[in-house]
Amino acid sequence: MKGKEIRTDADLQNCIYFQQVVEVFIGGEMDAVCFVIGYDAKVVRVREGYSYLRSNIKMFPNNGMCK
Repeated sequence: MKGKEIRTDADLQNCIYFQQVVEVFIGGEMDAVCFVIGYDAKVVRVREGYSYLRSNIKMFPNNGMCK
């Protein structure tokens, strides 16, 4: 975990536009390192085919590569 938490629509839109790699945490454990491809009020979708409920995750920027 490093950097500011990604939580607003503007943060998510920036991740998509700039193709920012993000770390996704569920319950304090890292679940994935991936790219965001879409979102709405309840769900965040990532390139690897997963969808996460926004209320269940925390996301942070990652300067490394996608797993």
